[in-house]
Amino acid sequence: MPHFITVPVNENGIVFDSAIDVTIQTALQPPFSFRDVFVYSHGWSTNADSAVDEYSRFSVSFAKMLLQTADGVFARPPRDTFGVGIHWPSEITEDPSSLLNDLQLFTFYTMEHRADGVGKNAVYTILRLMLEAQPGVQLRFFLIGHSFGCRVMCAALQDLQADLVSISKSALDEALGKWFPLAGGIANLLHKGDPAVALGFGGPTAATTAAFGSYRELAVDQNFTPTTPGPIDQRLLTADLTPLHQWRTKQGLWNGGVTGSHSDIDNDQVRALLAAAFFGPP
Repeated sequence: MPHFITVPVNENGIVFDSAIDVTIQTALQPPFSFRDVFVYSHGWSTNADSAVDEYSRFSVSFAKMLLQTADGVFARPPRDTFGVGIHWPSEITEDPSSLLNDLQLFTFYTMEHRADGVGKNAVYTILRLMLEAQPGVQLRFFLIGHSFGCRVMCAALQDLQADLVSISKSALDEALGKWFPLAGGIANLLHKGDPAVALGFGGPTAATTAAFGSYRELAVDQNFTPTTPGPIDQRLLTADLTPLHQWRTKQGLWNGGVTGSHSDIDNDQVRALLAAAFFGPP
C-alpha cells in the first residue's frame, strides 16, 4: 500500500519536525515493504496550501495512470511506493492575500540560494536516512522538482550518484524564458554576474551533455504515451514540451498568463513522460 508524507523545512533547510528521522526510518523497515521512494519539491512562489494541493493531486493522478497502464509496458515496473513532499518557504509570506507577495520578483537571488540550502541540508539528509534505514535493501529513488525545485534536487544529489537525469524544457515557458532573466538581472544589480539561461527554457549546455556522455533529446506532443520513447539507455534525457504546450494552449486547455506554460505539468503526457523515464518502456 503506498503512503505519502509532507516534510516542512525552514529557510535554511532545517526540518521542523525533530522526530522526522524516526518516522522515515520506521516507514522503510518491516512490516512496511516500500521499495520505490518518490521525493517532490515545489518551486519558487509556492505557499504551504498550494504545495500540499500540488503533491496530493499529482501523486493520485500519477498512481492512477500507472495502475491503468497495461502489464508488460514497463521494463522496470513500479513497486510499493513511499512519497515525500518537501515544503520550503519560497514566498515572502505564506499569506496568499498579502500585498508583500507583489515584491516576489525581488526575491530571486534569495530564493535561488535558499533552494540550494534546502537541497543540501534537508533533502540530502532525508535521502541519507532512507539509504541507511535498511542496509542491503535496494531502494529506487525518483526525485521530482518543479522550477526552483529542480535546484533543490540537484543540490541534494551533488554528493550522491545519479544514474539517470531527465530534464524537461519548453519554449513557451515565459517564467523561465522571460521573467527568470529579468529577475536575475535585477539580482545582479547587487550581485555580480550575468543571469544564466534557465535549464527549463534553453536545455542543458554542451558542457553538461558532454559530462554525462550518453545524451538524447525527445519531443513530447499530445500523442505521447509511456511507450513512445522506446528503450531509454541514455544517462541524460531532455524532453522538449514545446509541441505539447503549443497544442494545449491552442486547444484552450491551458492559460498560464504572464508565466506562459511554466506550470502546465499536471497532464497525462507529462505523467507519461515521467513513467517512461522512471520505469522504462521495454
